[in-house]
Order: sequence, then structure tokens, then C-alpha cells
Amino acid sequence: MCEILSFNKSRMIPKWIVLQLLEACNLRCDMCYEWGKNGAYRNKTKLNSLEFDIVKKIIEQCAIAKPYYELFGGEPLLYNRIFDVIECIKKNGSRVDIATNGTLLEKHANELLESGITRIWVSLDGDKRINDLQRGIGTYDKAISGIKRILALRKNDIPKIGITTVVTPTNYFNIREFYLSFIKECRIDHVSFEFQNFATYECYSKYSKFLNENFNITETNSARGFVRDISDFDDIDCDKLACDMNDIKNFSQKSGIKFFNNPSTIDANNYRNYFKANWNDMLDKRNKCPFVYLHAEVSASGDVIMCHTLQDLNFGNVNKEDFLDIWNNKHCAKYRRLLRKEMMPMCIACSRYYTQTEGHS
Repeated sequence: MCEILSFNKSRMIPKWIVLQLLEACNLRCDMCYEWGKNGAYRNKTKLNSLEFDIVKKIIEQCAIAKPYYELFGGEPLLYNRIFDVIECIKKNGSRVDIATNGTLLEKHANELLESGITRIWVSLDGDKRINDLQRGIGTYDKAISGIKRILALRKNDIPKIGITTVVTPTNYFNIREFYLSFIKECRIDHVSFEFQNFATYECYSKYSKFLNENFNITETNSARGFVRDISDFDDIDCDKLACDMNDIKNFSQKSGIKFFNNPSTIDANNYRNYFKANWNDMLDKRNKCPFVYLHAEVSASGDVIMCHTLQDLNFGNVNKEDFLDIWNNKHCAKYRRLLRKEMMPMCIACSRYYTQTEGHS
């Protein structure tokens, strides 16, 4: 595959690396698969974070390939050496984005500007009432203040600012009005909409069986955080949602704003199939996953995984082994071979599966 960045015969280097710097977060968003109502971290007694020296080693090992980095959490701005991480990435010639809930943006605005970070993605789910309902009282005002501060301080439109919205039963009816009014207040560069990821219990059970039979994995706590009853989505008006998404897409394109959406095809029947869990009837469905060759994620516990959404299957731990040795080991090779034949049962339950783009490029 031409997109793989490989610089010797034995070791490949991923093109896209996500670093989950820590698990801790200062919010408890309802729909979050980490800290939400069914989130995988809700009952954890000890929270993990990556040691800076480990992060630095990974960045330096991969420097020749200049991969694209995303910093994730939890809330990455809580990581005590966040700006050392950004400095190390930039020093080694790579682009770096950060995904944040926005509540700490204003506090760290000057440092972010000085760091040379490429892009900041801020999670907003709607207007003040909707956002605070899903993310907590006061979160909207903090995020807006932070965005405005960055926009006021930045030079030459760097860093780029994007908002990312998870479309849920709580906010779907409001996203058009919110977005069009928000643009008048804050001139951002990018916008991204992702439908809430969820799985039926049947889908989750098939996934658990797949991992057990192929990799002897007996616990799938990460995936369990996605299990929902499809009745949770009964009230979503897919005709209105498709109409609104088209309006947002057209407005964005006319305004020079990059538009990303998962699922990619805007169609009311397509949306109905997604929220009714009729995933086999979805458009943009595919039978192969390119990300297993392009993307690596290092979790806060040090586990190396290939999927941002489903994190039960890891291939080694950077606290014990070399990152590139893991990325090129026999377990990764086996996983890639399996996914050439069939996707994992829960892949179709993720909105990112129905994208036509390779990340937020």
C-alpha cells in the first residue's frame, strides 16, 4: 500500500498516530464512551497516563516518516507536559492536532499559540442549552470564550480551529440553527459531525466472540460502553436531519469552511438505517479497513491499538516493548490478515466506518 510510510525492509511506520495522553477528564458528557453513563472509565479506581519519556521516544523513533499526530484524552489539556509533547512533535517535523472539550482553552490560549500546534478541535454539541445539557452547566460559555481568545490571538490563521459535534437524540434538531448562528459569532476553519456510535447487544456479543476465538480475549469493557437500545434513537427525524446536514454542508463549502461528516452520504434512508441498526443496508459500506495499515493509537496505559473506537484488542505495551516492534509484530500481521477477509462485527456500528475520508486531513 503506497500510503504506508516504510523506510526499511522490516519495519513500517504508521502515517497517523493518536496519543491518548491520559484518561482523566474534567467533564462527564452523557454520550461519551469513556466517561458517559455507560462509559468504560466510570468505575475505574486508578486512571492511567503516558509517561513523557515514552511519548518522546515514540515521536523520535517515527520522526523520519513525519506522521500526523492527534493528542487525545480524557481531556489532553489536563496533561501536565502537554506543551513539551507538542514541542517535541513540531521539532521533529510533524503536524499535530488536539481534541479538547474547550473548557481549558482560554486558560492555555497563549501557550497554545506559542506551541505552534497545527489545529484545535473543540467539542460542541449545540447551543448553550443543548451543550450544557449533554456536557455540564457552564461548558458552552467556557468553550466559546476559549475559541474567541484563540481566534483573537492567532496570526496567519494558525492554529486552525474546528468544532466537532456528536449527533445524538438530544441535539439533532438543533444543529443547523446552532451552526449557522455560531459561524456569525466565531469564524472557524473546519466543522465535523459524527453520529453517535452505538452497538446492539447482539452486535456486541458477536464482537466479543470474534476476539475470544481469534485472540483469546475474554473481557471487552471498551466495546460494552457503546451498547444501546435502538429505541433510544426512535425520536430522531431523519428527513429533517438529512435536510439540515445538506444545508450545513452547502453553507460550509460556500464559506470556505472544511466540512467532514460521518456517515459520509447524506440521505434520510441512510440515516434511518444507521439509527435502526440496519447497518448491512448502509451506503458507503466497505469490506476492508485501510486504517490497520495507516493508523496506530497508544492508549494512556501504554497499549498499542489500531482502532480509535474499539480498544479491547491491543498488540503490546510501550512501557514494556518498543513501539515500532509492536506495530510490526506477528499479532498486528495476523489482525491485518483477518481484516482482509472480514471486518470485525462491531465495525459496522461505528459512524467512522462510513467515511470517505482518511481522518481530518
